[in-house]
Amino acid sequence: MLTDAARGLLLLGQFAMAHPDAAWLRALAAYIAQATDSALDLLSQGEKTVEQLAEHSATPLKNTSAQLRVLRQARLVEPRREGQHVWYRLADDAVAAFLAALQALGRQRYAE
Repeated sequence: MLTDAARGLLLLGQFAMAHPDAAWLRALAAYIAQATDSALDLLSQGEKTVEQLAEHSATPLKNTSAQLRVLRQARLVEPRREGQHVWYRLADDAVAAFLAALQALGRQRYAE
């Protein structure tokens, strides 16, 4: 069973494939769909450390860091260093609104 966010990501991927000039969108859709649905959902609840995100998703720390690097490059998340820990949060309210819209789109288009 797909989550609402996953359904929205599926639609985003379909849109990206239909628009070959939007290479960045295709890359972003594929990446998010592959590994970050739960990370973005967690970050929508508040700041988390890399370790917390890795533990929650049962993903190796190295992989989680790589995922966050891509999300940072896409300007979807922002880091904050505190001592030896790096905390991540959604970049701004626009990203939170985008995720909410994506989830709503998933619910609307793929109602089961």
